[in-house]
Amino acid sequence: MRWHLNIKSITAQLALFYSIASCILLMIVAFSLYLAVIEVLHTTDAQFLSDEIDALQYILKNKPNDFKALKQEVKEIPTTSQKPAYRYYTRILDDHKIVVVETEGMSSLFQGSIFLNRSQPPIDKEEQ
Repeated sequence: MRWHLNIKSITAQLALFYSIASCILLMIVAFSLYLAVIEVLHTTDAQFLSDEIDALQYILKNKPNDFKALKQEVKEIPTTSQKPAYRYYTRILDDHKIVVVETEGMSSLFQGSIFLNRSQPPIDKEEQ
């Protein structure tokens, strides 16, 4: 069965053409906007994580003995939001790859982690 439109009126032909062209143009614009939103979301996520890393680096570099600030940045701040989209996990290792402090629940999520040879439980320097 073959579809064959027999439209003789120039007005009907133009209306059909403009309708199809408008739909195609709207789809292209919608897809472009979708890609722009995705790019903004990825950039925002990267900037958020970069800011968190900068805060941790500042504490480790300028306040190496301030374990209260480090513990707050690693353990308390990531768990303040109950929304899963804003949860992130942090693990601080010393020179010997021993965990100094980590976000609660990180060890259960990343048990067989390839970047960590866990030989000891996390050290809580504040309690020592």
